[in-house]
Amino acid sequence: MAKVGGRRPGAGRSRGSANIRTREIADQAALNGVTPLEVLLRAMREAEAAGDLDRAAYFAKDAAPFCHPRLSSIRTTGTVDVTDERPDTRKLAMFMMAALREAKERGQVLDLTPTSD
Repeated sequence: MAKVGGRRPGAGRSRGSANIRTREIADQAALNGVTPLEVLLRAMREAEAAGDLDRAAYFAKDAAPFCHPRLSSIRTTGTVDVTDERPDTRKLAMFMMAALREAKERGQVLDLTPTSD
């Protein structure tokens, strides 16, 4: 006898899917230019302009997931060659600190702006 009724995996409407009426309301609101995200952003900007950073941060926290997606972790494959020559950053930092100290003693100012080679 076949199994009839009851819960089955994959059956039914998917969670969170909008029904036709909900979708129509959301589309109409977007056409009018009044979406919840736009309201949150407007309120955040007004609060910031008024100098109320706590209130602006409250609105920004709610709007952030819509503007900035969460970063996902990435699985790497392959191996890393540990024999690669990598710069010794500790030695480099010690060299730079010594150069800055010497320049300060001589009354000079060093320009440490990175240059492209």
